[in-house]
Amino acid sequence: MALYTTLHLHNVPAGREDEYARWFDGEHRSKLTLLRGLTNADRYEITEAQMGDAPQPWRYLSVYDFDITS
Repeated sequence: MALYTTLHLHNVPAGREDEYARWFDGEHRSKLTLLRGLTNADRYEITEAQMGDAPQPWRYLSVYDFDITS
């Protein structure tokens, strides 16, 4: 058994955040089920309060967990 996690840092165009959320939780999540070994997929967003005085270049993080057996 081999466990893998991939992290994807990205941005979403302003005003399209709701569209992104619907896509991730709908079409994207459905297609992810076709990936061998995928066990979980989550998305996160950093808030203005979390950034404080240090703005980050990426606002979103997607995490994909895999359990691949030979």
